[in-house]
Amino acid sequence: MKRAHLRDELKSTFQSLGGDDAKRIAEAVHHAYTEDAVLEHPLMVCKGLENIIKADRTWTSIFHDESSIEEVLVDGNGAVVKMRHHIRPRLLPMVQIPMCIVSELELRETTHGCFRIARQVDHVAMSETVAEWPVVGYLLNSYLRPAAFYGWATLGRVIDSGNHVASNLSKQAVEQRARRSSALLQGIAAPYIDWAKHHIGLAQNDMAHQEENPTPAEQASMRQERREQAVH
Repeated sequence: MKRAHLRDELKSTFQSLGGDDAKRIAEAVHHAYTEDAVLEHPLMVCKGLENIIKADRTWTSIFHDESSIEEVLVDGNGAVVKMRHHIRPRLLPMVQIPMCIVSELELRETTHGCFRIARQVDHVAMSETVAEWPVVGYLLNSYLRPAAFYGWATLGRVIDSGNHVASNLSKQAVEQRARRSSALLQGIAAPYIDWAKHHIGLAQNDMAHQEENPTPAEQASMRQERREQAVH
């Protein structure tokens, strides 16, 4: 697919993929996708050309798909294709399922300057799909969405409460660890503190004993000092 005609070629490719002709589908896939292309659909994920072809063939064998392209946008190496489908199961042709699918495309430039689809991610456009079902749309907007909001809000409150409880438990755990660490340090240091106090007490007792009971040398020194003081 050339850059200048990329929009038209994408439109042609998706028109071919939406048909029932298996040969045309295979040719469109080989022409537009890379060898390692990935297709992510709400119902499946497949990789590689052959697997994408098998997935398309399986889809067309189960459903008759009347599709129309509403919009194709190309921006750099990306593109968006919006398609409206009216799907009929082949075993129940009287049942019609309207659906709007938006495909996000990741394009890769080849060595020949052409572009191919490297990844396709399909999304169901819920608001537009529901619009095709008036009764479902009424129930969704009147009951299901408000209920979902209240459920979501309740879930948020539960999560906030859980976070608050977890935060308090975490603080308590930190305080308990700090108390245990302090007690452990005190237990380790207590013998050394007692040893130091004991030896300081012994040293003080020795000093007091020496002051009360001087040695002969100290007594001689004291007498000499008194004589010198008497002379002066």
